[in-house]
Amino acid sequence: MIARNDPCWCGSGKKWKKCHHPFLPPQNFETLKAQYWKTHQIILKTPEEIAGIRAAGKLAATILKKVCAKAKKGVTTEELDAYAMKLHEEAGATPAPLGYGSPPFPKGICTSLNEVICHGIPDDRPLEDGDIMNIDVTSILNGFFGDCSAMVC
Repeated sequence: MIARNDPCWCGSGKKWKKCHHPFLPPQNFETLKAQYWKTHQIILKTPEEIAGIRAAGKLAATILKKVCAKAKKGVTTEELDAYAMKLHEEAGATPAPLGYGSPPFPKGICTSLNEVICHGIPDDRPLEDGDIMNIDVTSILNGFFGDCSAMVC
């Protein structure tokens, strides 16, 4: 870890506290980005990338809210998945779980019902009174991911 009075990592000859201290505005984004990766393995995002991530998150949250509203007694998790797939398609997005991993995940959302801990696969079992379910929606929009989940009873 670099100390405040150490020479700055950028080679400017200045003390770190006067050059690239985290409370100072960055002198050069690309230099700062490289430093954060080297020091913390953190990839700094541009304002445009942050906007893309935010848009993907908002889409995932919107789809989640709509899918949760349809989770009622008698509805199958397969029907919820089909609805989420339709909403993704209408938005020009891709559901991230679909085809992920090996073996490939077969659905567009995860529905973890009752004793299923996580990443449950939607199926044709109708929801019943007393069921507890986590719905997980992960959307890819313009190359950016948004991920959220909610519990429904």
